[in-house]
Amino acid sequence: MKNLIIKLFISTLILTGAFSCGRSDTQDELIVFDYRKSYPEIDLKLSDVADVRIIKMGGVNQGYFVDVRDVTTSDFYVNEKTERIYTKQEKDIYVYDFNGNSVRKMNREGRGPQEYLMLLEFMVDEESNTITVDDAMGKKFVEYDTLFNFKRNIPYKIPTQKNLFRINGDTLLVYSSFKPHHWTEDMPHYFFLISQSTSKLIKQINIAFERPINDDPYYFADLFYPSLIRGKDGVFLTNKCCDTVFFVNNKTLEVAPRFVDATNYNTTECMTIPALETDRYLFLQTHYDLKLSFNVEGSFYVYDKKKRQIFRLKVDNSNPPNHSLSLLNNQCALSAKYQTLSEGFMAVFFRATFLIDNIDKLPPETQKIVKTLKEDDNPLLLLIKIK
Repeated sequence: MKNLIIKLFISTLILTGAFSCGRSDTQDELIVFDYRKSYPEIDLKLSDVADVRIIKMGGVNQGYFVDVRDVTTSDFYVNEKTERIYTKQEKDIYVYDFNGNSVRKMNREGRGPQEYLMLLEFMVDEESNTITVDDAMGKKFVEYDTLFNFKRNIPYKIPTQKNLFRINGDTLLVYSSFKPHHWTEDMPHYFFLISQSTSKLIKQINIAFERPINDDPYYFADLFYPSLIRGKDGVFLTNKCCDTVFFVNNKTLEVAPRFVDATNYNTTECMTIPALETDRYLFLQTHYDLKLSFNVEGSFYVYDKKKRQIFRLKVDNSNPPNHSLSLLNNQCALSAKYQTLSEGFMAVFFRATFLIDNIDKLPPETQKIVKTLKEDDNPLLLLIKIK
């Protein structure tokens, strides 16, 4: 049934002119993937597509970092020009230099008019000297300068967000994962665009989901992958109830289908989605749940835009489930969850105890660094700059 739907979908696109095999613009091609197919293998190295550096967070004084489990790369901003790294832990924002030394710790938690109740997400614009905090409980954006001096509040009346991206000047692309108790029919839902400066709705992005939507917050609150994934000149839109991944163009704000996973996994917790897009490649990752899909493993693929072909990436599956050690071994085990708030950068944190326990699986140069670590040391950061 799923294959029939895919064929009808592609036929409709061809008839309407939205998709053509003869187009030279590979940016608009609809890519159809099937996990059951045997794709040719390619040994593409991480160093072929990115420059990497390993940074010991906290530097000499071990400042600020508490626990790597509290840090995700969706809460991570890097500016190569100023050599500054911003990252969030709970209600604090920490700033480091490129040597891992702590620069400052910032916190404005509280109930005052210049404070936030809950630091859900943040955005940094060093050119305009602005850090914007998404205060989900206070239902407002709070703007500070980069030293965390207060600028202004921007109240909003939009549902709780899971992801948000600035995609076009003042425009924010938002994913709201469920209808909160105060939701009303005039509120946007799932994917939509708002103005950051006014928090007003620009437009709702209407996507037809292929499976019924469950608005239970516990069902949607913790997906295994991001719902907004940065691509080349735009953002991919993913949802566990939709096998089609759509793409929003940064400049035109137009929405079009870009990728379809035609696989029947027998569970909504498994899906192959984009992980990273470069000029030449679209990297893909199969997300899975060990309890729900015994015959599916976390695999990595790449679509070569020049050859117009999907390849299976050579990645060592004997590494721990998250495959992060494969990155340290120069393999392209790229995941959307490693994307940062800064375009062109991915990042992975490694707990000291994890690296010490797996030192025999690391390359010689990394082993030298790990041998200097103690179990209670701050994590190492693998900073990946896409070429």
